[in-house]
Amino acid sequence: MKNFLIIILQIIFFILFFASFNNLAISGTIIVGNVLSNAVTLFNEKTLQPIKEIKVGFMPHEVVVSPNGKMALVANFGDLSKIFPGNTLSSIDIANARLSQTIQLPDKSRPHGIAFLSDEKALVTAQGIQSLLEIDVNSGKVEKIMPLPGAGAHMVISDYAKQYAYVANSESGTVCKINLRNFSLVGEAKIGKEAEGLALTLEDDLLFVTDRKDNYVAVVKTKDLSLVKKIKTDSGPVRVVLFNKGKFAVVTNTVSGSAQIIDIASLNIINSFRTDFSPLPVPINIYINKDEVTAYIANSFVNSISLVDLLTGKIIKTFNSRFMPDGISVSHSENISNMNSEKISDVTYVAGPIEINAGIEKVWLVTKDVEKYNSISHGAVTVHVDGEVVPGQIIKLSLYKDTCLGKLIPESNETITIVDNDRKMLAWMRELPDGKFTERYQVLEKISENKTRSTIVLRIPDPIGSITKATLGKVIDSALTELNNGIKHEAEQYKS
Repeated sequence: MKNFLIIILQIIFFILFFASFNNLAISGTIIVGNVLSNAVTLFNEKTLQPIKEIKVGFMPHEVVVSPNGKMALVANFGDLSKIFPGNTLSSIDIANARLSQTIQLPDKSRPHGIAFLSDEKALVTAQGIQSLLEIDVNSGKVEKIMPLPGAGAHMVISDYAKQYAYVANSESGTVCKINLRNFSLVGEAKIGKEAEGLALTLEDDLLFVTDRKDNYVAVVKTKDLSLVKKIKTDSGPVRVVLFNKGKFAVVTNTVSGSAQIIDIASLNIINSFRTDFSPLPVPINIYINKDEVTAYIANSFVNSISLVDLLTGKIIKTFNSRFMPDGISVSHSENISNMNSEKISDVTYVAGPIEINAGIEKVWLVTKDVEKYNSISHGAVTVHVDGEVVPGQIIKLSLYKDTCLGKLIPESNETITIVDNDRKMLAWMRELPDGKFTERYQVLEKISENKTRSTIVLRIPDPIGSITKATLGKVIDSALTELNNGIKHEAEQYKS
């Protein structure tokens, strides 16, 4: 009997030991930047449940955790049309789940790419002023500013020795090599039309650069930036990251909604898979886990994160984030799983998604013809623009203008921020008295040649959001739904 009890106790010990070990193996905090929420969300890596949402700057894009795992740096890029350019970085204290510092950058700098050189220093691309910055993240000071050739300084990566950095210029389709010892330009090479993502081999001898427009990954020698090979991909490649100890690379393709695996030895694609089961997830950023074979992928148009086995292409799990997740990183040094979750304070209205039996180009033409909104929405939404529908123009917006209720709702003057003919997105926003912004987006997704999905989103930050919801919530819901349904009917009847 005594021996039996000893065996039982040993079994219990080993079960508890390995359970504890397993918990530690996946213990950490996931940090996701949500572009349209102006916030980052912190998730418990073990449960994949949200812990807290932290407000940051306007339209955050990249999120990168420091080498020691204590801080996350967030690039507040601003809107895509340069009407409201960002000029700050947000520093997140991960252990305490709070904003620890807002780092001021040069005016209209539009920070985007981030690469830590140490726990104290980070490189940041400033796309708005076409420069590379070196930041002391503790003091919040910009220590160096280097103007770069080309246009659209977007992503940055440093080699493992921290001697050289490489910057992808999305607007000029070039890549720059920078000597970090004296912060000088070594060279620039043309990659294609829209250079975006960057990755280096473990030996630092080859640089991988995605070309979003021409749909390939360029492989160049770091020594002289000469081209080795162009690897054809699916549509819209934006990020590339090495994994499995440098044996493979994974590429995300925004338009195709896929990820593809490149074998580094042969420089050939060996596998392709969907990152989400929706028609147009628009995957962007990738974070490779400590096991070197699984990764988190941010699906920006469906507000989700996929945990994927990169070797098999299997989606292990999917969990929801806030609106338009983009940057994603993980800290394994700081665990805040015991903190209670915090209520999200913005009010969001969503009309759709609805399926429209018409090609995306027809639906896009109807969507941009804002002067017809009154008739196609049966008076629910009235919009007027003096001139073309282009970024920077002022939109005059009314709800139920010709009704008694509508006469009590003041006309709103808003600024067009996005008219994206490639991604089929139309957006405008309004600055509120407290300095926050309302944001209205309509996004179209191509399902097939003759079928399109349309979604309209309106976000109003608190406290005005809560007041509006209590007084006009049903009215706004109804107006957006009427407009989306009107666009559907008009597009299905559209004659070219």
